[in-house]
Amino acid sequence: MDDKTRLKMEEVSQKSQEEQANFFLRAFGRHISPLEVAEIAKRFDAISGKEKAHEIEEPQVLKLLTDESKTMTRTEFREEFRKIDTDCNGRVSLIEFLLFKYEKQPRELFQDRGETDLVAQLDKAQQLEEELQALILERENKIHALKVKSNQQGVSGMRAKHELETLLASDESAIKEKEMRIKTIKARAEKACLLNDPFEAQNRARRDEEEKLREADRQSRQVASERLRKRGSAFGL
Repeated sequence: MDDKTRLKMEEVSQKSQEEQANFFLRAFGRHISPLEVAEIAKRFDAISGKEKAHEIEEPQVLKLLTDESKTMTRTEFREEFRKIDTDCNGRVSLIEFLLFKYEKQPRELFQDRGETDLVAQLDKAQQLEEELQALILERENKIHALKVKSNQQGVSGMRAKHELETLLASDESAIKEKEMRIKTIKARAEKACLLNDPFEAQNRARRDEEEKLREADRQSRQVASERLRKRGSAFGL
């Protein structure tokens, strides 16, 4: 792993567990179940003995692998641990374990996937916001300069006044276009982030299950009520 990728991995590994899981899914979520990732994150928590730990130690990694039905000798485990510990710091973060489990390489995590890369989309929105702020500042500075100049006597003052009126009457199309692009990119990326969020996916699954139970209970009550009604009718009630 090159130094640039190593530094990026170290940075991501210090993020919260949710952020690590989401970062992983933003890169590979099209082919990996968010619910499965959420379950791995839950086991990672339980094994660490510390809620939402950034990294776990070697014995804990062994337990995590054992829980995944991976039986191995000490030598085999040492080889596996070296594969998992991509930044070679003697500990394993959630995102390192996810890369190992799904046979992904760190460099793949940071590849530019264009429109399919959610992180890249949000970065693009940030870049457009910076350009937008520069455009707004440039326009405001120009308006201020023209206001000062329009107070001058003579032709230059008249010319500045006319230019100022033209600028103020303009539709600011460049600014509005960038605002619309930012809004569109952010909406698309944030929606995709939500869909790929393993913890949100877990919550959705729980809510769906609760809704099914409520519906089953409602139908059961309805059947029981219908039976009582029929029984009452039989006795002339």
